[in-house]
Amino acid sequence: MKKGTRKQTGPAPTPQGRPWAAWALNVVLYLINFLLIAFIWARSTPREGGVVRLAICWIIAYILTRVIVHSTKVPMRALMTVALGGLLGFVLLFPK
Repeated sequence: MKKGTRKQTGPAPTPQGRPWAAWALNVVLYLINFLLIAFIWARSTPREGGVVRLAICWIIAYILTRVIVHSTKVPMRALMTVALGGLLGFVLLFPK
């Protein structure tokens, strides 16, 4: 005879319980950091550029993202992503 198998219901899953959500948030945060650093650098020194500048922007954005990921929890990270995205939008409004 089979025992009744009832699915346990618990609290709704949070981003901490969904590793793909936290990973996607980290990727978006990295892209925003990279674009923000690259555009600010391009606007402040328009003559200097090239692959070296992109590599340095990549390294700085990676380090900044790692620091943010290790020092904050997912809800604060989401808030920082929105805030940095807004700052990126503001930077993009400035003409060259």
